[in-house]
Amino acid sequence: LIIIVINNSYLILFFAWLREKRNLTQTKATKEMNELAEEETLEKLGTNTLRTYEAGRFPRIEKLKTIKTYYNVSYDYLFGVTDDENYPTDEQVIKNRQAINDIKKILTNLNN
Repeated sequence: LIIIVINNSYLILFFAWLREKRNLTQTKATKEMNELAEEETLEKLGTNTLRTYEAGRFPRIEKLKTIKTYYNVSYDYLFGVTDDENYPTDEQVIKNRQAINDIKKILTNLNN
């Protein structure tokens, strides 16, 4: 487990920026995040959750996962480690590793 300590004001501004970049209100973003949470078995956000995060409260990791999954960004992007919005998410890295392992198995079987 890696714990990253960042300037809380950065995350506050970034949450608002991600939402506003997509022309979403807090209410609409929360509703859409909760719909995704139901599909993906993620933790739902309360009615005022985004407002409290954008006002300065730091989210629990379960809520961060819902937010990053909704915006389809990596934790690295969310925390400002990278400015590449298309930086692979953890899920994409895992899928890529699985695909590479599957290809290796196929190639091994072809060579036998």
